[in-house]
Amino acid sequence: MMRLSPSENRKLQQSNKMDFFFGGTEMNVAASLSYFGIKTQQVSNVSNDLVGEAAIAAMRQFGIDVSAVNKVDHPLGLYFLEVGSSMRSGKIAYNRLHGAFANMKPEQVDWESVLENCDYLHWTGISPAISEGAYLTLKEGLEQANKKGIIITADPAYRSNLWKYGKDGHEILKELTCLSTIFIGGVNEINEILHTDFSFEEEGFIAAAKKLVEECPNIEKVFDKVRTGVSASWQKIYGRAWTGKEYITTEELEITTVVD
Repeated sequence: MMRLSPSENRKLQQSNKMDFFFGGTEMNVAASLSYFGIKTQQVSNVSNDLVGEAAIAAMRQFGIDVSAVNKVDHPLGLYFLEVGSSMRSGKIAYNRLHGAFANMKPEQVDWESVLENCDYLHWTGISPAISEGAYLTLKEGLEQANKKGIIITADPAYRSNLWKYGKDGHEILKELTCLSTIFIGGVNEINEILHTDFSFEEEGFIAAAKKLVEECPNIEKVFDKVRTGVSASWQKIYGRAWTGKEYITTEELEITTVVD
């Protein structure tokens, strides 16, 4: 997607010009891994115009393989972001439900080629929420990855405002999670998928992780990021995990000068 933001932490009403960036949940992961020297590939659609070309160029600059990115005759999805500052939270407006990625179809992706020499396949809950075509495309990829023994990492964030095509998001996310190997999410995500009410504390997280593994035996590990927002510019964050055998956690980091 393309992100449009007023500069200098302004609100849209206070500016007549905007900066633009390209990103997205899975692409951000690919870009980060590329910086660590890991070979990555993006599976997606972009618009068949100068905006799509710019998006492809941005991915190439991050070192991402774009050979599985299709150009289609639909506009690139975009969103507007007012970056928060201090006590004022950020605000987002999306325009992507009829964009290039929303019009993805299973026949557009040659998963056999994409998964050749692949070690990990990563997906997030945003992708199957956008459209039925995106959901079916992802499901096919996960099924083929399972047959090949590829490790599948799932970040199944549930966004209720995205599921507009008549499917139950909770059921689909559980289905796709059960096709995955590593779960990236916490108690909130597990409660959403399993319709449970585990508590947020350590004991609740461990119980939730064990319940998820019971319901989805393919899942081997559960990793959670716990973030506390004191303000838009001040965040506290730590990680915790259930390895299948033990609970581990990190020290909490305090970030007092959030830039973006």
